[in-house]
Parts: sequence; C-alpha cells; structure tokens
Amino acid sequence: MFHRKTLFDPARKLHEYPAAAPQMPISTALRSLGFLNVRSSTFPAASGATPCIRRHLRRFTMTAHTLSRLLGLWMALTVIGCAPQMLGSGSRDLIPGQKISVPNQLPDEMTPLSEVQVLSRAGLAVLLVMELPVQTFDVRTEMPMVVDVSDHWARNEVLISVELGLMPVFSNHRFQPDQPVTRGEMAQVLSKVMAMNRVGLVQYNISSELPADLPRSHLYYPAVRRVLEAGVMELDSAGRFSVADDVSGMQALSYLQETRRLLKSGEGFR
Repeated sequence: MFHRKTLFDPARKLHEYPAAAPQMPISTALRSLGFLNVRSSTFPAASGATPCIRRHLRRFTMTAHTLSRLLGLWMALTVIGCAPQMLGSGSRDLIPGQKISVPNQLPDEMTPLSEVQVLSRAGLAVLLVMELPVQTFDVRTEMPMVVDVSDHWARNEVLISVELGLMPVFSNHRFQPDQPVTRGEMAQVLSKVMAMNRVGLVQYNISSELPADLPRSHLYYPAVRRVLEAGVMELDSAGRFSVADDVSGMQALSYLQETRRLLKSGEGFR
C-alpha cells in the first residue's frame, strides 16, 4: 500500500548510525533520516477500485504515513539528544538581578577536591559558580540549548555557567559534562571571564617567543597569552604551556582564586 516507505522506516534507519548521531548537527541528522525535504506519499491506482474507494484508501495511507513519521521523528530526536530539551528538562532561565543559588560546599562527586586528578567540565562549572562573584555577572540574552545534563549531578551549576556565558556549549547542543578539562580550555574560560569583567591587567611581561610549544596561529594562543600575562596560569621550566594536558581539581581552584583576586582588585569587580 505504501510507496517506497513503510511504517516505522525512520525508526529502523536510526540503527544505521546510533554512534554518529549525537555528533552531527540536528538538521543533518534529520535530513539523513528523511525528515527534511519529505515528498508526499503516493498511492498506486488500484485496479478495479472505484474513485470513492481509492480516495478513502489514499487518505488512510497519508494519515498512517504522517503518524509513522511523527513517531520516527520523536525517536530520532531522542537519539540525537533533543527530546529531553523539548520536554523542558534541560533548561532554566535566569532573570537579571535574580539571586543565583550558589552551593556552600562541594558535591560528593568532587570531595575531597585534592583527589580529583582530572577535573571534568561539570566540575569546572561547579568551581566557577562557587569561586567567582557570579552574582555580579550579566546574564546572556539567549540561553543556548543544552541537551545532556538533565540528570547530571552538576546540572544546576552547568546551566548557570552556560547562561552567564562562562562556559561554551558545543555545536551539537551538548555540554559534555564528563569530558576532562584541558589547560587550553581552562585558559580560554579564564580569559573570557577576565574579558567579560574588563580586567586587562598585565602583571608580567612574557617574551613573544613564549609559550615555546604554541604557535601564534593556535586557537588557544590569545587566551594563553592573556592568562600568562595576568599571572593566573604558568609555564613549565622549558617554557611550555601544554594545552592538551589535563587540569586537576586543586590546580583549577588555584587558578580561579587568583582570577577572583584580580576581579576584586581591578575595575572588573562590579
């Protein structure tokens, strides 16, 4: 009865790339599943059927086809991570001037901090909210979609850090809360915090040849230079910054405490 398509065909197509779906743009995933540029169903003429019967069969076919695609669409959105957001489980709205709820102690997952040898992005979000004067930061005009923290232990701090613009969301709307924080990403976050709060203090004159392991064309180069000149982060004895190295919990805490000191001593602390 159906032309080239069958009921739940989109659902079956999901099994073709379950691992790749979360990493691709939503439009690409939906187009691959056949939800964009959809052509109308056609119904082949039934030999000997009256026009009335053909008309009713065509209506039934199109209705069933639409329902199957809607069900398949929901399943596709679940796979690529949008269904939780559509249900409202991954979003929050901060109102300018609203008091932000700041935890007064670290969550169990980060206690003791001295044992956190590899800090996660969620852990960094917690430290940002706890250590920086987030009450003085401006709220973003638009909240990016975040689809992978609805059940995470650091959900509240992650969403606060995103809505305040302290940490970015990846292009597939995922925060990737359990991904380790690298020194390059740490520098980028701290540099952004200083820029947002108009802190441009240069405490140390760093040679233009440094870092020795980071070319000027590197994505993290401007952020690394900024945190080095501000004295927030450091080079090793060979003049290397090592952007790909992990950051421990205590290292991140030290960097954030120094950043907070700069915010308090400069114009940026409002």
